[in-house]
Amino acid sequence: MTAQQPPAPNPAPQPGAPSRGGIAQPPKKGSNVLLFILLGCGGIVLLGVLVMAAVGYFVYSKAKDAGIDPGLMKRNPPLAAAKIAVMNNPDVELVGIDENKSTITYKDKKTGKTVTVNASEIQNGKWSVHSVDADGKTENVETNVKPEGENGQVTVKSDKGTVTYGGGKVDAPAWIPAYPGGTAKSIMSTKTDESNAGMFSVQTDDAPQKVAAFYKSALEKSGFKVTESTFSADKTTQITLGTEKSEDGRNLLVVIVQEEGKPVTVSLSYEEKKK
Repeated sequence: MTAQQPPAPNPAPQPGAPSRGGIAQPPKKGSNVLLFILLGCGGIVLLGVLVMAAVGYFVYSKAKDAGIDPGLMKRNPPLAAAKIAVMNNPDVELVGIDENKSTITYKDKKTGKTVTVNASEIQNGKWSVHSVDADGKTENVETNVKPEGENGQVTVKSDKGTVTYGGGKVDAPAWIPAYPGGTAKSIMSTKTDESNAGMFSVQTDDAPQKVAAFYKSALEKSGFKVTESTFSADKTTQITLGTEKSEDGRNLLVVIVQEEGKPVTVSLSYEEKKK
């Protein structure tokens, strides 16, 4: 017997040669792998651009809803800040903005009052407010801030009068006794058509009893009836002097306080009716 030879392997089909099924295979062109990758990456990039655009639109819409106006912020920062404050207050409704006059108008939802704020001088510590209530009654308020260290002053003027906070200088009525050697400092004062009122403080190294004796004596000489009370606790002494309101509407409250190891501080609150 002769040995059988194993069958020879079928050669790989050549380009253009018929396959086993008798159908010719088209010749292969250059590889499409690189093209597929490029298209795939391009799709990812395009998807990223669309996502970023959507996020940007969402952020812009939310910022717009919050009152953030980049253009206005660049042209008029105080007015833009006022707009943000109004847009984020659920109790008010934005009525309109006038960039030429640098004003913003909003409506109080609870009272129906329409308020117009002038923001043009906010950077200089000044601003004005004009309001109209549901009955058509108007009111104007002007605020002026003068930052001068510890003696900074805030003045608010309205149709009803003037209120001043701080400022250092005391503008108290002449009938209030001035403590000898004391350092006075203004806290606030109010002036209207009907009355003047205010509060200021005085510091001294004298004993609280000596200070109380001075004010009581001086006030009684001026015709005031004075009541006195003393309280001590936790190394602090407080003496309070109060006057009964006089026939001409004058009244004074004097509170003298000393903490152990510290100077005496006297707080004086006054009121007087205008004649």
